Amino acid sequence: MTKEFREAVDRQDSEVGGVVLQLKKLFATLKSGHTASTQELTHTLCIRNVFEQQDAAEYFQRILSSVSRELSTLYRGAVRNTTTCQQGCHDTSEEECPFMVLPLSIDAPSDHHIYRVEDGWKAFFKPSVLDGDNQMYCDICEQKTDTEMRCEIKEYPKILTLQLKRFAFDYSWMTYVKNDCEADIPRTLTIEKYKYELYAITNHSGTYTGGHYNALIRSYEDHSWYCFDDTNVGKISDEWLLMYQPNPHYNPPKIRSRNAYLLMYEREDFPGPDSPVTPVTPETPVAPVTHVTPVMPVTLVQGSSITSPSDPQERQLTATQQSSNCQNLAAPVIRTQKGSQKHRRHRRSKKRRRRRRHRRHRGQRV
Repeated sequence: MTKEFREAVDRQDSEVGGVVLQLKKLFATLKSGHTASTQELTHTLCIRNVFEQQDAAEYFQRILSSVSRELSTLYRGAVRNTTTCQQGCHDTSEEECPFMVLPLSIDAPSDHHIYRVEDGWKAFFKPSVLDGDNQMYCDICEQKTDTEMRCEIKEYPKILTLQLKRFAFDYSWMTYVKNDCEADIPRTLTIEKYKYELYAITNHSGTYTGGHYNALIRSYEDHSWYCFDDTNVGKISDEWLLMYQPNPHYNPPKIRSRNAYLLMYEREDFPGPDSPVTPVTPETPVAPVTHVTPVMPVTLVQGSSITSPSDPQERQLTATQQSSNCQNLAAPVIRTQKGSQKHRRHRRSKKRRRRRRHRRHRGQRV
């Protein structure tokens, strides 16, 4: 958590209770120099078995969803999804979705391939056309038509959190598997007019059925990197950090890792009007690629031996719950009304059909 988040937690009334109270107590204990326990926090998050594997991204979002908007606003952004009919009428609808984590797909095979975070970012905003069996119903054309989907970031968060989706369902083995390919992680991301600096990495070592987390965090006080591994916290030497740099001449510099799972970037102040900017994404906003995310470990508890539920029905339920980015980025709908009175009369049914079609389409593209 950032300095701003900790200060905001300290300002909260202790009578609020819940996750906020546990965070406040945890931060106070750490500040006093004493050893802190996460037992009360994990109990508040309804984690009964701390040795059962959970998803770090899921519980990170659960924490932010359990606190006030003042506390979560640092991590909250918004994307605008736009769908356009490709047959004559060009009817357009917009849907605004808030997010706290952006999931980036990894298409590189596990062995002898290097994944680039910049490529994953561009793939998230890649154009998408729903055609064939995935066509959407157009109320203006009164039939199913090819539909183009585009996406753009409407609100840039102060803290940008990226999830590298290393876990995917393997239909050959009918189970989730982990992609251990090396990932090149830029320490600086320039997106449109904003510049983000990497300040934290959550690592996962192991497999889908069991693993362990640690975190690398850059201190806002001395700007040194520290490794947090259960009860062990140590400063990372420059020589150790250079081991993770594939090429010291990369500009911007990168970190290469097989275990990186969550990346956290902090937005710098607005650049000046004359500051040169090289955007990472194309100028034209495009639609996200969606995937299924399994449940994975959480870094809130101590212990290095973690196992996952063995019940296949429970795993299948997990995949169903996370089968859509639109569900992960759930939001109120904001629409652009176009067309005749008949179109406005059927907008509710159109909304339901669109979401059902989105879910099925995203499930097929895993």
